[in-house]
Amino acid sequence: MIIKRKVYEIASEGQHRVTITHVADKGVTKTKYGEKDLMTVTFRMDDQRSKDGRPVVLNMNYTKLIEPKAALTRLLLALGIPVTAEFDTDDLIGKEGDVSILHRVDRHGKTQANVVFSRSKIQAFTVVEEDACKPIAS
Repeated sequence: MIIKRKVYEIASEGQHRVTITHVADKGVTKTKYGEKDLMTVTFRMDDQRSKDGRPVVLNMNYTKLIEPKAALTRLLLALGIPVTAEFDTDDLIGKEGDVSILHRVDRHGKTQANVVFSRSKIQAFTVVEEDACKPIAS
């Protein structure tokens, strides 16, 4: 039996139309910033196909935290999802939106594709009630 290392195609840099296809709870995970309660969000690139014709997918980890500077909050705002003190991650599945992909080289020399949000694209938000956050027009 011959087993070959699978080479995954990564999303190209730039703007992409995506659909969130899966959300998985990773639980408390050790990171370089300490232990974090993480989840993985799977994005399907609706405008990019791999060599075999399948959509390119990208998995991003997010800390399960809804705070003004949190990456998860920026994701929710970018997708037009109301930011409240609580939400069901299943509501992310099937959401479509536009994201920017930026390549970064990790400490092992491997190129990684990352979902990033420009500051001009993300609206600031403020707590309007103790349990809810509301976007503010910029």
